Amino acid sequence: MHVAQHSNPFEHPLGAAWYALSPVDDVIALVTIKTRKGRAGTSLMAPLVRVLVVDNANARTLCNVEVGEKRLEETGFRLQFSLDGTMLAVGGTSAVRVIRIQPTLAEWHFQGPSGLCLGLAFSPDGKQLSSLNEDGSALVWDLAA
Repeated sequence: MHVAQHSNPFEHPLGAAWYALSPVDDVIALVTIKTRKGRAGTSLMAPLVRVLVVDNANARTLCNVEVGEKRLEETGFRLQFSLDGTMLAVGGTSAVRVIRIQPTLAEWHFQGPSGLCLGLAFSPDGKQLSSLNEDGSALVWDLAA
């Protein structure tokens, strides 16, 4: 699986800074960051962060989910597909989100590490997700419950 980070998301034409390729099919997940302007005379609002999952073979969007606003202290996101390609985990600062892409869209939210998520891994059966975190902790969540 290929995971990459663009050096400056605000220079990327789609505002995409992080992406992952699914281990099956021709599916890509992108974290997109869009700057938003406040009303006249106000400062810029926090950039809006979305996860976009696209099936390249069929030119079809599988999901487009808002994951919140990017805070200035956030340095990145981690993306990981499950081995069967049906779920995507997104780790950021102090939270992890799991998005089931197929057969139907569903989401789980987990309050997680006190710092940045450094890595994510699904169990081979896709029933658990683990994260390695900047604060030195490793957390495991049960997705089957």
